Amino acid sequence: MTISITKPTVGGSENTWGTTINTALDDVVDVLNGVTASTPDLTEGSWKVGGTAVTADAAEINKLDGFTGDAADLNYAKDLRATGVTTTEFDKLDGLTASTSELNKLDGFTGGADDLNYAKDLRATGVTTTEFDKLDGLTASTSELNKLDGVTATATELNYTDGVSSNIQTQLDDKAALAGSTSQVFHCNSLTVDGGAASYIYMNDSNHGNRIIHCNDNRIGFLTQAGGWGTYSDDNGNWVASGDVTAFSDARLKDNVQTINGALDKVLSMRGVTFDKGGQRGTGVIAQEMQEVMPEVVMQNDEYLSVAYGNLVGVLIEAVKDLKSEIENLKKGQ
Repeated sequence: MTISITKPTVGGSENTWGTTINTALDDVVDVLNGVTASTPDLTEGSWKVGGTAVTADAAEINKLDGFTGDAADLNYAKDLRATGVTTTEFDKLDGLTASTSELNKLDGFTGGADDLNYAKDLRATGVTTTEFDKLDGLTASTSELNKLDGVTATATELNYTDGVSSNIQTQLDDKAALAGSTSQVFHCNSLTVDGGAASYIYMNDSNHGNRIIHCNDNRIGFLTQAGGWGTYSDDNGNWVASGDVTAFSDARLKDNVQTINGALDKVLSMRGVTFDKGGQRGTGVIAQEMQEVMPEVVMQNDEYLSVAYGNLVGVLIEAVKDLKSEIENLKKGQ
């Protein structure tokens, strides 16, 4: 409303001036003190404080209703807004205290107060920023992340454990049991490689044409390209090859080559025998006896002796030559 003051009438009775002036002043005091229901209608720009015109409208001034801070608090909010922190980001700080520079670090943060408190709790455990950066893309509780304090692995390395549901060492031990033990290299009924059947290992061939090791019919060995047996060992330890079995005999591989002397005497000192072994009848020599004649052909392992039968060929050749020489001499009557 516009304040209206009744003024004394010029030329009127002087007795009424005092009453008129006092009544008008009482009206002004009542309005300013809020005694009456009406308030003065201050036109924008016409109200001055300390000589400075107030340009805010009533709606803008009403936004301060309930504000208990001071001008410094208002300036702080203005400065904070100038940093780029949005209202949404600021709302997430409900209940937190921080400086402008600290709040600036939240620029672009889209999480909630729980996320900030989680980070605070995590930092309190001793996890460093560098360590935390390695967890990018991982999800875990605070107690789980505490276990990573001091870990130097990368996120890629940590992701290798994704899906692990039990003790890794136990799982490795279980796999090792499938792959073998102290008494066997591997157990072919349990071994599976590259999704193939449990009876073979193969290298990158969906048709299984290039099999490396095969076990079936109480045999273990190598298959040919066509899928048949190439070489194998049976349960009795017999080694069978579908082709020739050769050994390197190139002169370039040998030193100190000498012709065998007294080959016929060596052969005559050998004893050929028949024997039973593994339920089968066989022929050959006795390793202990061969040690006395030609120790070069006898091999010693942890428990038993073995004979390299192929290495006897040289002495047999020279023995035949010695025998032929004796026959020739007999023919000549010498």
